[in-house]
Amino acid sequence: MSLRPLLLAAGSAVLVLLAAPTFADGPSADTPSEFPPEPFPSTYQPLPSQPTLIRHATVYTGTGAEIDDGDVLLKDGKV
Repeated sequence: MSLRPLLLAAGSAVLVLLAAPTFADGPSADTPSEFPPEPFPSTYQPLPSQPTLIRHATVYTGTGAEIDDGDVLLKDGKV
């Protein structure tokens, strides 16, 4: 394994940290102190149900990867 990708990643992280603003004196005047209220708050309430396991499924992830023969658990309104 080459150290070059690791050194490049570490160097990039150092550059990001050096370029990041510091707030030693507190936030600047143009930085909002509070977030605005959510304009469309979620009203989702999961329906009562038992945990459900789907086995031997083809699962597509959010990154476009594919998992063959995977399992999906549905529990408390979450996947």
